[in-house]
Amino acid sequence: MVAVFVLVAVAWTWGPLLAGASPSSSEDLGRRYFQSAQLFYTRGDYEQALKDWTFIIENLPKSAYADDALIAIGRYHLEVNHDPQTAARYFERVLSEYPRADKAPAAHFFQGRIRYDYGMTLADLQDALASFDRVMVLYPRSRWAGEAALLAGEIHRLLGEPLKGRATCRHALRQLVEPRWIVRAWLCIARSYALEGRSSAVADAIIEMQRLPLAGLVRRMALDAATAYYRHHVRKATHALPYYGDPNFHLAGSIRLDDPKWLMALPEGFALGDEDQKWVIRFGPQGKFRERLSFADLDYATGDERGQIYAVVKGDVMIPGVGRRKLRYTVAPGKQKQVKVKTLAVDRAGRLWVHRDGGGLMMFEVTREGKVVHRESAFDGRSFNLHRVQIDPWQRLWLISTKARNVRAYFRDGTPAVTLETGRWRLEKPVAVGWDILGHIHILDVKRKAIVIYSPAGKFLRSVDLHVILQNIEPRDMVVMPDGSIYILDRASKTVFRLI
Repeated sequence: MVAVFVLVAVAWTWGPLLAGASPSSSEDLGRRYFQSAQLFYTRGDYEQALKDWTFIIENLPKSAYADDALIAIGRYHLEVNHDPQTAARYFERVLSEYPRADKAPAAHFFQGRIRYDYGMTLADLQDALASFDRVMVLYPRSRWAGEAALLAGEIHRLLGEPLKGRATCRHALRQLVEPRWIVRAWLCIARSYALEGRSSAVADAIIEMQRLPLAGLVRRMALDAATAYYRHHVRKATHALPYYGDPNFHLAGSIRLDDPKWLMALPEGFALGDEDQKWVIRFGPQGKFRERLSFADLDYATGDERGQIYAVVKGDVMIPGVGRRKLRYTVAPGKQKQVKVKTLAVDRAGRLWVHRDGGGLMMFEVTREGKVVHRESAFDGRSFNLHRVQIDPWQRLWLISTKARNVRAYFRDGTPAVTLETGRWRLEKPVAVGWDILGHIHILDVKRKAIVIYSPAGKFLRSVDLHVILQNIEPRDMVVMPDGSIYILDRASKTVFRLI
């Protein structure tokens, strides 16, 4: 360990003298610095790792490790610092300064990943697809080719091209080695078949998943897919008899619910918001109590895909790690107007999609300094009178209107994403929407006291009558777990029921 610190001190002192070093000594020093950076990174000492990678880039630019260092810093900013703009600059440097280096396919892949995860338009999805295609075509033997094909397949599915999605994900299977990626490829294939309504083909893909040596999160994904398939394609009934209520809602002894109002889906379980108590209570996947968060006031609450809770307090937003912020937008040069937030949703990039008092949907970005800035979006100027806005796992916006009695899905640039074909069914008062791992759409209609279930393509499958399952229920909110199990908040009994 002493040797590592001596190496760091000597190199920072004598770095300018390295210009005259021999190629072999430069390569050896680059290798040692890269190993040192990896050691620091593994230990979580990101500051020292960044110093070592930066040393290679600035003092050993012709070293074989220079492109590796650029990729490593880019990945740090993307995966740890959650700063895609800074990360993109490092990936671009690889392609401009080292276009023939062995890390070029990684740079293309992560450029596509940034556009896929953080982009706002269909054009961003197309650009991501182009980056993934470059990896597959130009570097077919690269370790990134399989992952690029997998994400390209997901994009084709989102664009309503299930055949291309399946073909691309099958191509990924020929490249992938790790079970966690192979399971995701089969899941991509299953989702593509589900989009077409081909239930037997969905089953075949899920069976292939089950044949893999699975453990941990990967095993859970495969089980979730199998369970969701069973619920919708084997036990497919248009009545409620196959379902039963399981009040396995485990509260800590000190918690009393006064006015439980919202449920929030989280990566590991869900959360419940109580407006009177001003609490948000987190629960594990099976309803086990985890923690309670208290607020000075509470008008609304939602979670993001990293499990962080955002609360609305007297029209302002409580942002995790940032604090309470007032949202304002410019109405004239030098003049701003404050937004009173009714509900909001948070996308993968941490942008706030806000339904404001008085109608309308606005988007705000949280800067690295913690400032909240209004950004124009395709929804500015549109007249939306919404009950709620939600974001699905594939980053599509779902706008719920109780007055218009409809639920509409959009890509983030305002392009319609999914159209619900209700057939004879008509929504009366939709209040929540949820999705399982295969993409089946669930809508809670509190006036009809029913859950309406649609295929991933938006075709009506069936309705579940809640008043048959739970007599005298007054449903208020709902979340759907990846395996298709449903948590229902009952206003009357102040209880959450699990439907399986």
